[in-house]
Amino acid sequence: MSIWKLSQAAEEDARVLRGYVRNSPLIFRVKRTCALIDRLAATGEPAAIPSVASGLFSSSRTIHVTASFGVAKLLRLISSIELIRLNEILGGCYYGYVSERWDGITPQQVEACLGDANDVAVGKLLSLHRNGYVRQAAVRFLSNIESGGEIRFLLLRQNDWVDSISENAQVTIRDRLTDNNLAWFANESELLLHLLQFKRRDLSKCVSLFVDLLVAPKHAEHLIEAVKSCGKQTGRKLVELLLLRDGNHLADVVRFGVNSDDGVVRAKCLRRANECLPPEECNELSENLIKDKFIPVRLGAYELKAASSPDVSGDIWKNGLLDKSRSIRETSMFHLGKAGCDVASIYREYLSRFPDSLPALSGLVASGDKTDLALFLQYLGSPRASRRSEAIRGIGQVGIESSILCIQQALLDESTRVIRVAHQQLSAAGGRVDPGHLFGLIDDCKNLAGKKAILRLLMSLGRWPAISFLIRAAANDDESVAGFSKSLIDASFCMNRIFTQPSKPQRLEIQAAVDESAGLLADDWVIDLRSCLSSFGFSV
Repeated sequence: MSIWKLSQAAEEDARVLRGYVRNSPLIFRVKRTCALIDRLAATGEPAAIPSVASGLFSSSRTIHVTASFGVAKLLRLISSIELIRLNEILGGCYYGYVSERWDGITPQQVEACLGDANDVAVGKLLSLHRNGYVRQAAVRFLSNIESGGEIRFLLLRQNDWVDSISENAQVTIRDRLTDNNLAWFANESELLLHLLQFKRRDLSKCVSLFVDLLVAPKHAEHLIEAVKSCGKQTGRKLVELLLLRDGNHLADVVRFGVNSDDGVVRAKCLRRANECLPPEECNELSENLIKDKFIPVRLGAYELKAASSPDVSGDIWKNGLLDKSRSIRETSMFHLGKAGCDVASIYREYLSRFPDSLPALSGLVASGDKTDLALFLQYLGSPRASRRSEAIRGIGQVGIESSILCIQQALLDESTRVIRVAHQQLSAAGGRVDPGHLFGLIDDCKNLAGKKAILRLLMSLGRWPAISFLIRAAANDDESVAGFSKSLIDASFCMNRIFTQPSKPQRLEIQAAVDESAGLLADDWVIDLRSCLSSFGFSV
């Protein structure tokens, strides 16, 4: 349940309770008020804390005690993240209905009402008050309590904006960060790690001291529990801090981490497995994780397997050549290339047996040469867009002049994926692309993505060479083509007013395009176009 919002049933109880506590509690109201407080506390909703706390300052001792127990119950259930939020809410008096007495409480009142052991929960809550003197009194009170429950509130107050409160809390925390109390802090790992995110105070020393205790061999029982108590992000951070320290704890952290549901944690721990686990365990671990769905984990598994079995590392990296991940394939190519292995020949041989293998085709695209052009051309007829797109990439990688026309034809493909790759390859080819031939493909395109790709390619060749083609495209029967062409023309004049002057042939071609298309274009748009062109010396 969000700390910002009560459930519907609890909201109704809170509304009635606010009405009761605003008035002096008459005898007949005490029982009803206590019942409402008990019911709100039983919900376990963090958002109920301010409402329950409204009874703390009642003139009725019965209501006060009931509220104290209710606050204690809710504070035991609240998470670290919710506590940080509650600190913001109460510190800013976001909930105006906590009670007027809450807002106006004095340090003397704090000390008066904190004389009873039952009021520890009150002290915890008051440590979140917006009044610095009240917080200071509450922190002094909590500094004399040693039950473990006060730790999270003192941790939070280390970041207080009042120096004296922060210093008091920091001293208390440092004194209690001992072997005997480590279990308390291990349970608050989530909040402890959040200290690193606080900018007001540098609390990294507190975190470092905690980690130092945690990695000691005698505290192995607390190590994993501390990680488990953290949320996803803070858990990652704690594992990272633990992995930075050398020691006997590494094996426990790695064994736990490689079985984590979090892929990032698995990958981080896997990188240090070879340092702290025996070779046979490393081999077993890499075998289990080499098919992991998370790419960094699979890569780590390959690296671990190769490191723990150097005599067969070549065979291991050869298996990596066929991984679904491009990054793993490229890493495998790198290691095999250093060993003098002809990677391209491996891919060619594999494709001869398994021509439908996409990883092998992608690998050959990255490692092949001009001799593979014929093979790439064969894949242009594949019914699968993934194969056709890789074939286009391979044809472009070969870099043969005659391949440009072949790549241009790929713009007519029905697959947006293929068109995107063809666009990338033609963009890289630059001046080798024939704009006239490119423009002639527009009407043959069945896919709007292909038509837009052609227009973008024309624009990339230069404004003046492209303008004449774009003007003719603006008169196209296809409204999508016409509209996109106009937007490119408009952008070419609006984004940058400083142009190179067109050559005489370019002027003649543009003027001819305007004359041909004038009757097919909206008069107001043609007028604007002529106006733009006239500023560059055109008499159109």
